[in-house]
Amino acid sequence: MRKKGTDHSGRYFIVAPNEIVFISTNQTLSVVLGSCISTVFIGKREQYILAANHIVIAVPNTMSVIAKKSASQQIDEMIGIYESEYGIRLEELRCLHLIGGGKKVSDESFMVHEKNISESSAILNKLGVAVLFNDTGSHMNASYSIYNNLLGLFVENMFTSTHISFTINLDILFAIDLPEQALFPASTLRHISPGFEYLVEKKVIDDITGEKKR
Repeated sequence: MRKKGTDHSGRYFIVAPNEIVFISTNQTLSVVLGSCISTVFIGKREQYILAANHIVIAVPNTMSVIAKKSASQQIDEMIGIYESEYGIRLEELRCLHLIGGGKKVSDESFMVHEKNISESSAILNKLGVAVLFNDTGSHMNASYSIYNNLLGLFVENMFTSTHISFTINLDILFAIDLPEQALFPASTLRHISPGFEYLVEKKVIDDITGEKKR
């Protein structure tokens, strides 16, 4: 697999700022995000391939030394790698998660988080890519683990100290046609999320612990 970021024994990866990580079965990828944001994609050929980026500033100043790649550059790069290295076209991908974009400071003039959310959302919309889960507007920590056709997902809101974990049956997710956009994007942590409940009903989501334990 193509990998960047912090590598722990070839199985666990942390996505560093401005970087992209791709994983497959028996591997785990994690993101820790303040005002930064991540678009997490998943696609399939012989196996499921998940990728995440770490967008620091969606539209950076040309002189920025912190934000080396814009949201557009990172998303375009991810899509290009999916097609060139894995043979997965854009229309075969799903944006599993848009996550992050929390406000770090009390300064009302600080708007980086809002720009990260709006710009990343606009890029995905322009590409015609629907988002399955949207957990933006807070400091977030998330991990994604693939085991053959199952994806284990852990999401934590570091502001509210709430968390959830569940498994996604990827075979079922890719087999069903998602309904009208009124249900999606869903939220993993909001108590009321019709899209989340729809995925539970369709047996896409199982093994829930944390905020929506049942």
